[in-house]
Amino acid sequence: MFCKSCGADLKGTEKNCPNCGASIVQEDKSDEFNENSDDDTRIDDFVFKDSSNIEINDNTLEQEDKISPKRSNNKNIIIIVSICIGVILLLTIILFLIFHNKNKESNKDKTDINISSYMGYSFKIPDGYQSTLDKEYGLVIYSESLSYSIIIDYTNNYNSYLEFAKRNYPQYAKNMEVTLYGRKYAGIVIEKNGLKATEYVSKLDDSITYVGIVVRKDYKTPVREDYELLTKILDGAKKDKSYKRNYKETDFKKFNFDENNYKFAK
Repeated sequence: MFCKSCGADLKGTEKNCPNCGASIVQEDKSDEFNENSDDDTRIDDFVFKDSSNIEINDNTLEQEDKISPKRSNNKNIIIIVSICIGVILLLTIILFLIFHNKNKESNKDKTDINISSYMGYSFKIPDGYQSTLDKEYGLVIYSESLSYSIIIDYTNNYNSYLEFAKRNYPQYAKNMEVTLYGRKYAGIVIEKNGLKATEYVSKLDDSITYVGIVVRKDYKTPVREDYELLTKILDGAKKDKSYKRNYKETDFKKFNFDENNYKFAK
């Protein structure tokens, strides 16, 4: 300890400096204690603050534990909703494809079956067949293997044709009529140079008659199955109500058999 006036070395018990006589003021150790107390307080504060942080962190963890089930539930809900949306989209796509294919097939049917009008009637031309109008053979419907001709005779009815055919072809009189696929036909086989075809007549109504020829590309005698499609074509004919008859009375239709006159698809 030193004198604050002269700097003399003191023992610490003097009241006056032995050198200069100045009064000695004893230092209060409470300051040192206070300083230590401040340090302790700071340390305690630090420890307290640190432990407070720990408690806050624990509370945070507890809060997260309480919140985490809600987050988990939200995730589950999102997953379920996503799955439902995916299923709905998949079903929508499937239904769209189904209806699209049906519409496509329906449009295909409408495209493949053409309508051909002839002498006041409309005929459906099946898929794979073509049609044309011919002065000699009327409406000709043909494919690569078969050719049908259809003439509408407004003058001579079915019974008149039948009697005419029996008079001119007595050898066929007994077997001239046949019912094929629900439609009655009267017909004869015509032949030239070993080539054959069938000339037929069939009733449209009491006064109107279908007349025509069925020809195979190999020019063999037409068989029963060859009349299946012809029957569908004749049965499906639709009358055009706006059609005005403009025709002359004609004799019974007779065909000149010539292989070069028949049309087949290439």
